[in-house]
Amino acid sequence: DRTTPPTPHETRVLTPSESLPNIRYGKVTAVGIPYGTPISFGAGSLPNLQSIPGAANMDQAQLNQMLLNSALVAGMLPQNQEQRQFHNRLQSQMLSQVLSEGIDEETEDGVNAAALRHAQLKAFALTQAQLRAQAGAGAMAVNGGASVSGQPNPLRRSPQLSPPSSTTVKRHRPLRQTQSAPGLSLPNNLHAQQQFQKQTQLLLQQQHQAQQLLRLQQQQALQHELLRQQLGQQKFEQLLMQQHQSKLQAEKDSKLLKERLEAQQNEHLALLQQKQRVLSEDQEANAVMDQFKRQHKLMQHMIPERVHGLQPTAPAHDSNTPAHRPLSRAHSSPIVVGRIAGQPATTGLVYDTLMLKHQCTCGDVSSHPEHPGRLQSIWARLQETGVVSRCERVRSRKATLAEILTVHSEQHTMLYGGSTQLRSRGENGDMTTLKCFTTLGCTGLGVDADTIWNEAHSANAARMAVGCVTELAYKIASGDLKNGFAVVRPPGHHAEAHQAMGFCYFNSVAIAARLLRLRMSVEKVLVIDWDIHHGNGTQQMFYDDPHVLYISLHRHDDGTFFPGTGKPEECGAGVGVGYNVNIAWNGGLDPMFGDAEYLAAFRTVVMPLAREFAPDIVLVSAGFDAACGHSPQLGGYDVSAACFANMTRQLMEVADGQIVLALEGGYSLPSLCDSAEACMRALLGDELPQLSEEHLRNRPNGNAIQSLERVLAVHSKYWTSLKRTQNQVQYSILEGKIREEEEAETVSALTSLSLQVADGSVKNSDVTMEDMEP
Repeated sequence: DRTTPPTPHETRVLTPSESLPNIRYGKVTAVGIPYGTPISFGAGSLPNLQSIPGAANMDQAQLNQMLLNSALVAGMLPQNQEQRQFHNRLQSQMLSQVLSEGIDEETEDGVNAAALRHAQLKAFALTQAQLRAQAGAGAMAVNGGASVSGQPNPLRRSPQLSPPSSTTVKRHRPLRQTQSAPGLSLPNNLHAQQQFQKQTQLLLQQQHQAQQLLRLQQQQALQHELLRQQLGQQKFEQLLMQQHQSKLQAEKDSKLLKERLEAQQNEHLALLQQKQRVLSEDQEANAVMDQFKRQHKLMQHMIPERVHGLQPTAPAHDSNTPAHRPLSRAHSSPIVVGRIAGQPATTGLVYDTLMLKHQCTCGDVSSHPEHPGRLQSIWARLQETGVVSRCERVRSRKATLAEILTVHSEQHTMLYGGSTQLRSRGENGDMTTLKCFTTLGCTGLGVDADTIWNEAHSANAARMAVGCVTELAYKIASGDLKNGFAVVRPPGHHAEAHQAMGFCYFNSVAIAARLLRLRMSVEKVLVIDWDIHHGNGTQQMFYDDPHVLYISLHRHDDGTFFPGTGKPEECGAGVGVGYNVNIAWNGGLDPMFGDAEYLAAFRTVVMPLAREFAPDIVLVSAGFDAACGHSPQLGGYDVSAACFANMTRQLMEVADGQIVLALEGGYSLPSLCDSAEACMRALLGDELPQLSEEHLRNRPNGNAIQSLERVLAVHSKYWTSLKRTQNQVQYSILEGKIREEEEAETVSALTSLSLQVADGSVKNSDVTMEDMEP
């Protein structure tokens, strides 16, 4: 649409009609410049290669063809046959000249290739100028400078140029490199474009990675939510499964424990039968040994006395010199003397004066039955009688809070065993008195009307009592000691897991039993409580434990005597059914309960159970408030010191004699000291004090018989040994001994008869075999 030619350094876009075809010359392919490509032209200049897309990536052939096309386009296109022939001839000459140079892009590299291209471009530009001048002259000669069609050619140069003469051609100025001609900066432009492309690609990659990361985070969040919901469902199902499995396991354990108990009972019965057989065999062996001794004596009498001539003859001596008595063993020199050096004593004794500081702040001992004088009196008696010197003193110590926590709650342990600040400091930091303590009528402080509290010393004394009993139990269970007595206070068998009462804060015997099970691997523990008050705390702590057999002998009076617990029907729970035995005395104080009733209970209930249970160690809550001398409010019974000693000696027959006595109650100082000394002598193996003839012949009173029959009715279904004693409750001590001896003789006679029958059958079989020999 334009009628004027382009000005120098103006960009013109090729139209489709101006696009030149591809021309092949051997191996070189010259690609035509496509239409629509903006090209910068100038008079006598080269095209601006920087404005051509992809010029930086063109090879040598492409550049040549591009320059050729630009040269043809910049000039006048041939419009008739003569001009086309003339133009083709010039084009062939130019291309032949270019191709004859033999410049091959494949053999050039670096700066040399760029320099050669530049030289080529210069030569080509010169040829172009000549071609344009000749073409212009030919056209002017033919057409007179006008177009054939009468319309101006848009590709022609400016028509204002004066045509050259037909005879003389005006010489053109030599071509020089213009500002649009590319120099040696082509490689730099190529490097910049490559850097730009790399940066663009890197930016696109980073953007793609960011999008992928965002999608990945969204997917992970969705997966986490699904996983959380799935885990919640799985946890719920897992909880249901665990509950079901726990129920099945509990049923399985209960069944297994029942089978184990039956197996133990059968094993115990078999062991008893085996012991009876061994006893009969021992008796037979003793009889054979006696016969052998008699024969040996007879043989010694028949041997001549010359066999004794090996004895050295006495040297000749003067008649005035008395003859020496032949050396022989003196009758007074024993073969084994006393205890071997280094061997521990058989009986231990533990005591500490720290426990004497536990007393009411009022200072009035008469209003408080549980006072320091109890321990002082016992210790003075044992020292005066020489018992202390015969025992091994066990080092006393305070129990740790961790040991107390084995049976008591954390709140209870910290309240009565922690520091003073824990009990007396309020939330605002002020000193205060806890609500669990109350002011007594004597102006002192206490847990209740009977259980006093001394803020400075009660906690230490209670922990010392627990530590002494526990340490003594450790010594005996490990075999360092055979038995022992813990002279301690305050008592402990009333203390429950969460409650202090009845002079008791920490249950010393229960803690010792639990620690023996946990630390010393003791399988079975027998706890005997002969304090006149029921040990409600000990019962509570082992009510469902089949490894601890708890037997209590106490005044009950149908629940009217303190603490009111301990009826015979309270026999345990769960797997511990049958392992809680309450010998509850009912009927008041008329008639009086004494030695006959307690020894009848030992003969018919306590000792049969102890033998059948076969414990590894025996712990005794040794309260002596059932002894004579106590008021009806504190006791009221008439059990002698000899009876307590006798019960101790009977308990030494089980558990291989490993027994621990821990002081509980007992508030009449004379009977308290007598009973403690008698039990210590029983532990030492001394001869026991004799029971009175009256006590030996008296039968248990009717109330006691009913109480024992009630206990046997409850527990005979759990213990086979109690079935054989149900008909012996009414016997006195002597009658009971006679009955036991008769039963023992009967068992021995039956065992001996069975052995004789077996021996006779064996002899008959031997004779028969001899007769059959030839």
